[in-house]
Amino acid sequence: MTMECGKRGGAWRKLGRAGTVALAFALSGCAAQAVGHTGESGFVLSSDVKSELQAKKLPLIQGDPVELRDQVRFEEVLNVREGSMLFNRADGLYKAELERLDEPRKVSETRASEVSEDGRRSLYERDGRHYVSDLESGETWVLDGAEANSRWSFADPEGEYVIGGVPGIIGLIRPESGEAKWADLKKIFDTSKYGYSYGNPRYYGGYIYVDGSFADKDNAIYRFSPDGGEAELYLDFPGGKARDSIGEYRFLPGGELLFAGTYDRESGLFVYDPQTREVSSLVLGTTIDGLGVGVSYSLSPDGKKLLFHTRDENNDHVYQAELDGTQLANGRYILRDSLYASVSRLAYWNADSASYYLKYTPPGGTVESIIAYRF
Repeated sequence: MTMECGKRGGAWRKLGRAGTVALAFALSGCAAQAVGHTGESGFVLSSDVKSELQAKKLPLIQGDPVELRDQVRFEEVLNVREGSMLFNRADGLYKAELERLDEPRKVSETRASEVSEDGRRSLYERDGRHYVSDLESGETWVLDGAEANSRWSFADPEGEYVIGGVPGIIGLIRPESGEAKWADLKKIFDTSKYGYSYGNPRYYGGYIYVDGSFADKDNAIYRFSPDGGEAELYLDFPGGKARDSIGEYRFLPGGELLFAGTYDRESGLFVYDPQTREVSSLVLGTTIDGLGVGVSYSLSPDGKKLLFHTRDENNDHVYQAELDGTQLANGRYILRDSLYASVSRLAYWNADSASYYLKYTPPGGTVESIIAYRF
């Protein structure tokens, strides 16, 4: 079924100090494989087929499910890419082809806390020390200077850098060379005068980014060079509104920042352009029982496609769309169901950015599955 979806009342919105105008997705639902208005202001979905969606499950667009059964559980899956899967077992890290899950091979004697986005390196802790291992060559490097109680994650898709540390200290380490740089946030932000809190740091384009509350600014993103120097206020919120917050964020190919959270007291998915210092809305969240519900997303490796996930009173809804700067186009409804997690935890992209996998439990079933999609 293909149909055109009309505008939601009040779809045109002004957001924030910049007065940016954008069209938002109306998130209460639209038809399977729906086609909406495309134009200079974006793509619109509406709720005129909500009753039909309530009456039946939306079919999956493509792919037969690969049932995991008792072989692998979702919580043990670390990566699914190019037809193979990396997953933990009690005695180590394993790899298996999706078509032959009953023939896994062990690639590391130690369970991994994380694997790089391209699936080539693993990060793990053993005997109080942190390590990165190349799963193809078997070479392993210790993260010198990393404390036993510190937390680390890969800073880039290839696992060339890891970023993390302990509260108040951020480290950026290149495992292969042992090069390490450390930033003391207590000194950078002079926390003797103000309290502070922050989320997971990110590394992009030679800068470290931290989101949180520092100095006299609440709910902001700062950036600074790992080589030292003062922190620069990268993104703050209009009027410092207490309800505004940053959730998951990623950088786009053009340098824009894609983030989920609450901006100007609206929950949703937004794009910040550091050149114009304007924020545009891509997708607005929903309201359930008077409470705002945000939007989760998964971005493709090339930064040009995304999946996003919202919720109404009864179900979760997952869409795919192309992303061009501050615009969404060619949106498509993927599925409607009750999902156990957000799409940011369910999706894995192939390197071509044209296909992906979702972890999924069929309606009324208990068998966990991996389903392949073409964008």
